[in-house]
Amino acid sequence: MNKLFKNIIAIVVSSTLICGCSMNKTVTLSEDVKVEQLAINNNTVKVEEKLLDLNLKKDERFFSTFYDGDMLLGTIGLNDAEIIYNGTKEYGFLGVAKPNIYSLDKNGVFKETNKKVESLVEENNGKLVYSGMLKNYNEDNGNSYLNYIDYEKSNEKKQVVKFKDLYKELFNLNGSYGTSNFEEIVEGRENFIAAYSFTEFIKQGNDNEIISKFTDKGNNNKIFIKLLDMEKNKLYESDNINTEIIKIIYIKSIDSFIAIDKNANCYKLDINDNKIEFKKFSNIDIGDIGEIRREQVVIVDEDTIAITSLKYSENQIINYSFKNNKSTVLMKVNKDENVTIQAYYPKENLIVLSKSYKMKIKARDNREESSYKDVYLAQMKNNKIEIFHKLKNMDKENELYIWNKITVNRKGDELFIARYLAVPEINSLENWRTTYEFVNIKR
Repeated sequence: MNKLFKNIIAIVVSSTLICGCSMNKTVTLSEDVKVEQLAINNNTVKVEEKLLDLNLKKDERFFSTFYDGDMLLGTIGLNDAEIIYNGTKEYGFLGVAKPNIYSLDKNGVFKETNKKVESLVEENNGKLVYSGMLKNYNEDNGNSYLNYIDYEKSNEKKQVVKFKDLYKELFNLNGSYGTSNFEEIVEGRENFIAAYSFTEFIKQGNDNEIISKFTDKGNNNKIFIKLLDMEKNKLYESDNINTEIIKIIYIKSIDSFIAIDKNANCYKLDINDNKIEFKKFSNIDIGDIGEIRREQVVIVDEDTIAITSLKYSENQIINYSFKNNKSTVLMKVNKDENVTIQAYYPKENLIVLSKSYKMKIKARDNREESSYKDVYLAQMKNNKIEIFHKLKNMDKENELYIWNKITVNRKGDELFIARYLAVPEINSLENWRTTYEFVNIKR
């Protein structure tokens, strides 16, 4: 599988796993609750599955991105392709995706829209911040723009800021450095964009070894964060914080922007004039989840976030209240139970679980491979996990489920699920196949 699409899949899946929409109350579980056996224990929730035929070519995939009202929007991309910056006649976006976004309604009507594909990763229910350049921004001396588009309001992109103005520190380097940057819309204050820049000092030697961001005694490695107010067109910047931030959010209960690092330390971002002051606020008790990534953190309500561990070794869901500085374990699954939390939607009170199985594969000398075949939908009620539906299995002989791509509508009563399957060969996965379905929930 092409490296580009491995990265796309990783980002898209991760960003979809823990997002939510409607404002249902999330109930909590005690820390000793375990999922020892997956079995349906609520028959009052009605679920309907509708398998879809999108009539795509064998090497094409539909990557769902977000719901625009009752309409699901997404991109048709190639499963295996090399980037072509000018595109091709059929795949105008980088040669890997069709140039326009496609829509899919609840009746299965699938058609092209006039909305242009600007990125292969969705953000914040149709709101997207993305680079306006397709190559390294140093090639045009930073004159390329960071762009913003809200697909629900307009198809027109807005040029927000030039890269050389957003990342001044990356254009004034002397010596050998590796640099990276990232931008995202601030959850909780969607008129703000958060931007991060990382500068790594490269030690000159036989291997041009890159030294870790946080180990250089000479303080040559630098990390900056910025907040851009799109309404006022005003940029706020920090000094070098020397802390690897994975996400910036806005918490209404304490009226503050909060930066979270990979160790679950929280920092208040106070804005004075054009400067961001970086102050330690708290440390979230996340048990043995370990280091966290940005896609594991989502806002539940005005005071609470959820942090989800999606490791195969141990799956957990933890809620954290900023006002009370308190962590609550909602769910904990031990590794010996072979249960994986595939997705958690806190605002919809919806959990997607799967059971892992071992399969012996002849093409791999009868070695065992893991596959999550059985997928369940669950909710939390009266401090207990209620499993209310098991999805139909779509696999054929010798196929493994590789992963699921799940998109949920804003009402929380419809899921779109793309299931990716493949046959394992000796050194690769072959015969990729994708199934698509709508799942409607009536509670």
